[in-house]
Amino acid sequence: MAKIQIGDFLLDQQLSTLKKNEVETVVEPKLLELLLLFCQHPNRIISREEILEKIWQNSIVTDNAINKMVGNLRKLLLDAPKTPRYIQTVPKRGYRLICSVDIVSNIPITSVTKKSLNDCHKGKVSVPAPPKKYYAYGFIIIGVFFLLLVFILNVSSNKAAFTISKTQELTRQQGLEFSALHSENGRYVLFLKKVKINGMSQLWRKDLTTNQESLIGTHDLNIFKLIAIYNQSEKNSQKLLFIASKDKQCFIYQADWSTNKELVNIESVMDCTSMAINDIDFDISSKQLIYSALKANDQTSRIYRYELSSKKHFLMAQPEPLGIGNHSVDISPDGKKLLIMRSNADLHTQLFVLILKSNKIIEYQQFNYFVREAIWYHDSENILYFPPPPAHQILMGDLSGENNHTVVSISEYLSRNMSLIADGESLLFATNSADFSNRWLTGKNKGNLLDNSTVYEMLPALLSDDKHYLYISKRSGKSQLYMGEFASGSSKVLTQLNNYLVFKHISLSLDNNAVLLATNNRIWRLPLKALREGNLTIKTLDDYQIFRADGFIKDINWISSSLISLTYKNEKHLQLSLVDLQTEQELKLDNMWSHAILANKKNENILLVHSIDHSVYQISLSKLLASPLSNAKTSENYFVQTDMKLSTKFKQLKVFEDKLYYIDDSSRNVKLSSLPLKGEQHLESYKIMRSYGFDVSRLGILLNELVTREGDIHRTSP
Repeated sequence: MAKIQIGDFLLDQQLSTLKKNEVETVVEPKLLELLLLFCQHPNRIISREEILEKIWQNSIVTDNAINKMVGNLRKLLLDAPKTPRYIQTVPKRGYRLICSVDIVSNIPITSVTKKSLNDCHKGKVSVPAPPKKYYAYGFIIIGVFFLLLVFILNVSSNKAAFTISKTQELTRQQGLEFSALHSENGRYVLFLKKVKINGMSQLWRKDLTTNQESLIGTHDLNIFKLIAIYNQSEKNSQKLLFIASKDKQCFIYQADWSTNKELVNIESVMDCTSMAINDIDFDISSKQLIYSALKANDQTSRIYRYELSSKKHFLMAQPEPLGIGNHSVDISPDGKKLLIMRSNADLHTQLFVLILKSNKIIEYQQFNYFVREAIWYHDSENILYFPPPPAHQILMGDLSGENNHTVVSISEYLSRNMSLIADGESLLFATNSADFSNRWLTGKNKGNLLDNSTVYEMLPALLSDDKHYLYISKRSGKSQLYMGEFASGSSKVLTQLNNYLVFKHISLSLDNNAVLLATNNRIWRLPLKALREGNLTIKTLDDYQIFRADGFIKDINWISSSLISLTYKNEKHLQLSLVDLQTEQELKLDNMWSHAILANKKNENILLVHSIDHSVYQISLSKLLASPLSNAKTSENYFVQTDMKLSTKFKQLKVFEDKLYYIDDSSRNVKLSSLPLKGEQHLESYKIMRSYGFDVSRLGILLNELVTREGDIHRTSP
């Protein structure tokens, strides 16, 4: 493929990179397509319709998606909309690339390619005509293709029960809009909105006949999910059921919402403080809430029903909870069946149906990925569900997995909480765009972002040379391991993984020659030195797996060159283990301990965190390995208790220069805290947003943090 000079930037199509002044940036796939479209037609106005046709063929996208895409391309080119040097907005007509575009001749390209790009400057592209002797073959191929197309369409028409021609964006406010419900009379949509990442949510109502939006007062209730709208016939009023928190307590409320000023007649119907609700639905006919929750002292999620009249909870008939348990529920529109999703420790989801009248459980299809959401379609036979990432689609099919087809395909991430519109055909759904970025929390570069992309970038790990760092990014659509360089600000991809994986942890070996990557229950060790030198291409992780946990991994740390500590949650408790990387053998420690981390490389002292009161103890590695710790005593000559005590909800332990760092998630205001390993205990804390990892070195604290979160409410049209 040719390299293209675009103004001051050099585009390498094969590597998907833009380079300026020796600073190289990876270009995301859709941005690359858009940039190449502009390069093929420099100085020509390209309409929004043409962008839709060329970039999102056979997909349904919103105007806002085009705005964001052009905005992200301008950001990549360091361009300003008001004083453009690259992309100019032509009001009501589209966009135009106004810089020079030239082929770089140091890479062999065909004469056709050269001529095509040179002719772009003249507003035309010519393609040599095929020889006449090939015309006959062309007609034959076209005829065969036409017959095949007719056959496919006939088959599809017999199977497909539902198609979507377009979508409509209902909200375009700044911030994240989510959890939308449609009123039974079809006039209103209620939805929640968050303007600040850690702020309270707002309740909004949109009148679809006038397009007027109204902020509804909630009396200081922080609502985080709308459950249902239903008619209370005996009182001739419309009720809204929702989950909200107030004063650190969780309740399910119902209230009248018909006024456009505030909720009235607010009534608490269920206390949810002692549980974590995964999903919830409302059976209007029986006035019962059906919900999935992880309750106190339980290790997995189960399904319950709650009667509003008696205020009693009942455990429902359900599949045996495995892994994270039965985490999602949806009542069919006819009220006869309950759709249940259960996911195992590998986060593979299986569908079940509970017949509510007979309590009969029917087992249906098993997915090889985690299904984030599935709900019934209007006919109570088919379901709507999400495919595996990075696809931005909603699929429809029957419970056995047959007759699957796409009903929504957009350019943005989809969020959970789909809901049906009471017209027998349409659907409400929401998009969600989050920007996780790596920035310096302390040090001389405090506040600076590192090679910030517009997609998820997470799990930073600082190399000991103080010149490079590792991180995980979804720039290519799938999670890959990247290495960034501080001096140039550039990054390069180290892996080419074919499968979509969600990494939760990263840990560098003491000599920086290896790196551990972990998902929910699997750990892989990658040869970092070979990856950095370019001597190895990794497309699958099958040959690098060293451990599979019987539960969900919470923390991993290198203890020595051949030993790691591992904390995972099984069905009973937090399990702390040591794993020998040479033999791949696991040594389970006494469950009085929850976490372990190397405190000092020289004397190999280990810090252990008590699983009950989170006090921190110290022990040498040799003593730790000498005993199985089944009858361990916290005596002074065996364990040394330090003055450190961690918060009730801590995570991500790090040690650097006699300080223990961790994220304190025990309150609404998340903090990154540190404690000295020696001397007087002085807690130092930094208020942070939602974080996906951090690391510490002589350069300072590098934090991954949620910077922005945007999302809109959409509906489908039949």
